[in-house]
Amino acid sequence: MRRPSLLVAAAVLSALAGCAHEVQVVSVDPAKKCEPGPTVLQACERPAPLATDLTYGQLLDSYQADRERLRRCAAQRDDLAKALELCNGAIDQHNAELAQRLKGTPPK
Repeated sequence: MRRPSLLVAAAVLSALAGCAHEVQVVSVDPAKKCEPGPTVLQACERPAPLATDLTYGQLLDSYQADRERLRRCAAQRDDLAKALELCNGAIDQHNAELAQRLKGTPPK
């Protein structure tokens, strides 16, 4: 009488063993574009206000200081634009490779 219960137990265990091998599918979303924060996108400093009693030398010093601040700001904006272009280009390439892998074709 033990044989039928052993056979039933073996059948149940073999049926349950098939459930232990689940295939996990990983879902990967495309990477997002590089976006600078609002503090990075602030406008350049405004020129310093001029007092009415400035000497010509003080006026030239103020002009040169304003000019230097604008030059630095423009250089920072150019650097930011280049960095964003490189970052977004790398992300576009990554997303294209990811899309190709998801379709099953090998990346370039």
